[in-house]
Amino acid sequence: MARPPDRWWSQLIPIYGLIGLARTAKRLNQAHTQVGSSTRVSPVVTWLWAPFWFSSHTRYLQRRINILVDIYSSRATQHAPA
Repeated sequence: MARPPDRWWSQLIPIYGLIGLARTAKRLNQAHTQVGSSTRVSPVVTWLWAPFWFSSHTRYLQRRINILVDIYSSRATQHAPA
């Protein structure tokens, strides 16, 4: 994980941003694997969306995060006392 003073470099040097996107994709894949989800996040697709299609990497990642949240909330609902 990047230290807070190092994060501003991603605004000036694009490779740092791409590295951050790849790490985020990796963490999302780990989270999906832990809950048994078949959803996967591709760092390459994330990189391709970032500069080319109106910064769609945000929407791409957010959809995968939303799937993860839905899984967690459905499990919490199943285990909640009636």
